[in-house]
Amino acid sequence: MNKTTLAACFGLLVIAAQAQTSYNAVYFKGTKGFLLSDSGKVYRSADAGASWTGKTAKDSAYCTGVNFPSEKVGYIVGLGTILKTTDGGDTWTSPKKTGTWLSQVHFISDDIGVAVGIGVIMRTTDGGATWSTEVPHSSQGGLQTYNDVFFTGSDAGYLVGLDGWIRKSSDQGDNWDSLTSPTAHDLQAVHFPTASVGYAVGDSGTIIKTSNAGASWAVQASGSTKELHDVFFVDANTGWAVGGFTSSVILKTSNGGATWAPQANPGNFGLSSVSFLDANKGWAVGGFGTLLMTVDGGLHWGLITPSAVRGVARSSRGLRQAEGQVEYALARDARVEARLLDARGRTVSELFSGSQSAGSHTLALPARGPSAGAYLLDFRADGERRTLTLRP
Repeated sequence: MNKTTLAACFGLLVIAAQAQTSYNAVYFKGTKGFLLSDSGKVYRSADAGASWTGKTAKDSAYCTGVNFPSEKVGYIVGLGTILKTTDGGDTWTSPKKTGTWLSQVHFISDDIGVAVGIGVIMRTTDGGATWSTEVPHSSQGGLQTYNDVFFTGSDAGYLVGLDGWIRKSSDQGDNWDSLTSPTAHDLQAVHFPTASVGYAVGDSGTIIKTSNAGASWAVQASGSTKELHDVFFVDANTGWAVGGFTSSVILKTSNGGATWAPQANPGNFGLSSVSFLDANKGWAVGGFGTLLMTVDGGLHWGLITPSAVRGVARSSRGLRQAEGQVEYALARDARVEARLLDARGRTVSELFSGSQSAGSHTLALPARGPSAGAYLLDFRADGERRTLTLRP
């Protein structure tokens, strides 16, 4: 597609007044699309992303995961809340206050679903009216964090999280068994295009694949050392992985991951989420207004990026934890506030408050105990909020 035609297509994508908004997730159910922003708005498209309308849903101030088991019924999760719609996203209710951070949700029917996050696996069998809770612990004794959940059908589901953890359920999420993982890197996302074939991605360019429903996994050569935050496949062979820290990274495979190739894109910020309608049309979104769209399978990507802060993308993405500190970069001068939160969202300590100039910065972290996996860094730059799960 020539640049003139591509620009005309992307001209339809402008979402008004979003100069300071980050997008945490993009999701499509058929031609109906949803964008979660950290401004508290849920954007909806009824025409395969050609146009979007947004509204502030109740208790949606910071949400990162969305899933629709059917056309009308959908769920959103985030910091301290679970939202539900029964009218396709026109209205949202808040049937459950969780008191903890949830990163993702997946329902296998209107009533049966699982949500995961920091130190918790939650399951409902009655459409969110009630939830059972499992509190998983890591081998170090702290609370185990799971970043993503995905069900391949009516029974089989998978969880991925810190330290390369993978778990599988064969009974709709009622019980979970640990699987042997080929990596110790944190895994951020998992996607199964078929019941047998699945992929997971994570830190340091990690991509792993199973061809036997999780019985074994193999590391694939991604060709990247960047953090990968999400993965999406349209069939067993064709898929994309996205991520990055201060720049957008998009990788594509057309041969089941035998090879991965980077796709050129104009993004200046880390990408947090990717979703495709078919093998050609897809979206990738991320930090501070980054909206990317392709209509040719990623050969060309169009960008709308009213950026504010560099190096910050969806929850536990973008902010980079190093030894005893967190690294980040500001695209311009900004007022920065940072504090330490526990798993229930309560302030443990104030870490920093003040103005900082554009450029790279570090933030010293206090010493923490063995349950450090249950803590979050709450980071804001000119009011824009990002969070990072702190590791021991």
